[in-house]
Amino acid sequence: MPRRAALAVLAALTPSAGRGVTPRSLPACRGCSVLLVSIDTLRADELGLYGYPRPTSPNLDALAKTGVVFLDAYSHVPDTRPSNVSLFTSQYPWVHGVQRGGRRGLAPNTPTLASVLRAHGYLTAWAGTPDEHTGYVPGLSAAFNAVVAPRDWKRDWNGALDWIDQNRARPFFLFLHTWSAQSPYMPSRAAARRFLPRPPPGVAYSRSAVERRAARLAVAQARRLLPLRSILLHPGIFLSATPRWDEIAPLLDDSGRVESWKVLDHAFWSQFDLRRPRDRAAVRAIYDASVFDADRDIGRLLRRLRRDGLTRRTLIVICSDHGEAFGEHGTWRHGHGGNVYSQALHIPLIFAFPGGRPRRRVPGAVQTIDVSPTILAALGLAAPASFQGRSLLPLMAGRGSSREWAFSRWRGNAAARGPRYDCVFKNYDARPGYPSTRPSVELYQRAEDPGERDDLAARKSADAAACEARAEAAFANESAPSAGGRK
Repeated sequence: MPRRAALAVLAALTPSAGRGVTPRSLPACRGCSVLLVSIDTLRADELGLYGYPRPTSPNLDALAKTGVVFLDAYSHVPDTRPSNVSLFTSQYPWVHGVQRGGRRGLAPNTPTLASVLRAHGYLTAWAGTPDEHTGYVPGLSAAFNAVVAPRDWKRDWNGALDWIDQNRARPFFLFLHTWSAQSPYMPSRAAARRFLPRPPPGVAYSRSAVERRAARLAVAQARRLLPLRSILLHPGIFLSATPRWDEIAPLLDDSGRVESWKVLDHAFWSQFDLRRPRDRAAVRAIYDASVFDADRDIGRLLRRLRRDGLTRRTLIVICSDHGEAFGEHGTWRHGHGGNVYSQALHIPLIFAFPGGRPRRRVPGAVQTIDVSPTILAALGLAAPASFQGRSLLPLMAGRGSSREWAFSRWRGNAAARGPRYDCVFKNYDARPGYPSTRPSVELYQRAEDPGERDDLAARKSADAAACEARAEAAFANESAPSAGGRK
């Protein structure tokens, strides 16, 4: 980073009201390295530490016993790009504007977790697919010293492990984003056998099987998916009795019509009839196996850190960008149908400090924008004035309970989750253009109804109205100090 840019970042830091200052009584990790892992599409209740009965997460469960688990952490949007940008900027997606149909990148000079750490001498690295789908966008990407692109977009952490080995002598910040649990689910055979010992006949779930199915589908629909020129230039690919996905995928990506991963995704989902209980159970079991693979890789990473003595000076944070739906509220997957229910937005959040202290399970609504301010506070660094989140260190120290709210918005719908109630608003974005149209309000009591199935709005109308008023106040201001105004 040029010296002038580094000074600009430091100038953006304001320690007013004690932001980023860590009192002695709060958890601290001054000078520590930071490992921030985001497991894409991981819903919180898929893990043993959040009560899931199947053994999907032995390594994360063990890590949670040595750290702080936030029981009610929520993402703002069920989509990777805006969610990861919110993680780094500590700004709501409707403020930073990097959304579908919004900005392609951040406003210039927007402070981020990575830029602050780099300005304070940290080596910074992004380990994961470096493209706009993961949030690696202009305005954010410049804050990283290095990019460690995986050889296998689903499961390849070797580059990240090597980078840690090469840079362990200095304080580092490594963001590791993995697609292991993201659709299309393609778990290892060993994991699949563990959770789906008797798959439905003909179901493709291994990577090779899903790719073969995708190749056949791409050939059958070549005239729709590809320009005629691409087909004519590669007749051998499309006339082969056994078309190869590794030859077809680059043509799809280069065509500009459809990305290859979307064809792969369609190949996986189109083989299931989700009206049938057996198919629904199979999909969930394959997802379980995918999560188990991600957890296995987490275990490998943690063992490497322990072996090299790095856990003694590394703050480890585990989170996700969003969850996943499996038929709840009539929706499947995370981003479909404006899904703002808990299944799509309730995410794991674990902070593990060196020495295994503090250890606590913290209830109460927290949100993605709180992660970066908390990391900076733990390191003893001030948060930029543009950060909208708060430090969670007081909650880690057991100082009171969270009385804050978490807010989400996606494709016209919205949600507000407070100390007691979760509110879901349908057609929320219709309000500004249609004053006579009021959004429908659903009210759920989180402790008794974490799946948000029993709508209390009609029975508790005053509570529903209060929740709606709180959401209106939160969504009223869509401009940020450093983001150049509205999206």
